Amino acid sequence: MRNTLKPFWRDTPLLAGDMEVLNLLHDAHHLCIERNNASSAAVRHVAQSSGSFLNSMIAGIASLGDLHGPIPATCSFLQKAQFDPETTTRLWLAEGKIPGWGNSFIKDGPDPAFCRVHDYIWNNAPQWGNTADRVTLYLHGRGKRVYPNPSLYTAAVSIILGVPVEMSYWLFLRSRLDGWARLFFEQRP
Repeated sequence: MRNTLKPFWRDTPLLAGDMEVLNLLHDAHHLCIERNNASSAAVRHVAQSSGSFLNSMIAGIASLGDLHGPIPATCSFLQKAQFDPETTTRLWLAEGKIPGWGNSFIKDGPDPAFCRVHDYIWNNAPQWGNTADRVTLYLHGRGKRVYPNPSLYTAAVSIILGVPVEMSYWLFLRSRLDGWARLFFEQRP
């Protein structure tokens, strides 16, 4: 699975760089399985209470959305913010939180699980890295000490690879399912 992937969402093949960032994202999300995040906790609890593998995977998926893993919203925000990050951030902030920023587990800096994904994006797709930096600086200037989170990195990779916004959860799920299966195996009665 890690060496090649024929893209079903675009006509052009994945190049070596595409596969590199896809694998880096996979590895980063796999590290997040150990955190007591909403999806991992849901998988653990359902595994312990029902012993059903399928229900455990469904519980992990069902935990995604506005608060945990708002990847489509982050894609939409990034695509709008690329032209004027400060104005877009100000407008979205007036409506609530900025999807893709803030982390329950890493509070005082960038998420170390995603440092290699971060470096890839900033070096190979600088328009998205620059957009993220400008949003972060704007938020910090407004007293919100938040940094990009896994949703931001997943959304940026989704955009880079040309994955349709409505399918952007696929990148999250392809990475988390392996770890959730292990969590189920460890927690089942």
